[in-house]
Parts: sequence; structure tokens; C-alpha cells
Amino acid sequence: MVASENLEAAYLQTTYRVADASGPVGIRVGVRNAALDRILDRHRVSEWVFITASNPGSHALPDQENACRNAGLEQMLRDQRRQYLHGNGVPDESGWQAERSFLVLGITKREAIALAKRWHQRAIVCGTLESAPELVWID
Repeated sequence: MVASENLEAAYLQTTYRVADASGPVGIRVGVRNAALDRILDRHRVSEWVFITASNPGSHALPDQENACRNAGLEQMLRDQRRQYLHGNGVPDESGWQAERSFLVLGITKREAIALAKRWHQRAIVCGTLESAPELVWID
């Protein structure tokens, strides 16, 4: 239980940064974001997920292995013709390392959960236009 609480706190104390053409956008769980809504509007979508392939099961892997996993996830996104932007999950605490990630646009919550399961992620951050991002645990 304590490990799960610590993990949840880590997710909630992270800024999910996206590299957008108009400038960087910082996404926080539970905080509505007008800049994110503008990205969604510009891409004509209403749903999104912020996801990584790094550190499956919340177990730290070497940088090279995480890089390979994220390259695989990016290739999968390309193969599926998904719209996405590059990002990083940047923790507030210095003891955690930023994770290379992707903001996938136009993906339903159900599709996002399936993608997270495929890459063995414990949780994802997702949302819809004009709503606050939510942390979704993966069973």
C-alpha cells in the first residue's frame, strides 16, 4: 500500500511537458490547461493520452533500454498513423529522472489503456478537451 501511495504521489508531483510548435506546455493532473486545449483544437481532436514506454511496471531500466522501448512505441504510433508530440514527464523531486514520453492526440481512453498495457505501464495521464487531465491506473 505504501509503495502504491508513493507511486501515486510521484505521478501527481510530475509536470508532463510537451514540445509544441507554439512553445512548451506543462500538463498537471487535475489542472485544466488552456494551452493543451489549443493544441487539441489545432489538431481537430478532443481526446489525448500522455504515455511513455520507459520503466515498465514502474521498475527503473537503464537509459539505453528505455530509449529502445520508446523508439518502439514511437514506431508503433507512426505505423498506426497517430498524431503525437514529443514530451517528457518531469518530476518535481530531484530523486526521480525525467521520462521521455509522447502526447498522443485523438486517442480514446480505452485505446490509451490498451496501449499502456501493451507497454506494461502502471498508469497514464489522459483527458479530453476542456477538462482537467486525469491519472488512470492500468490493471
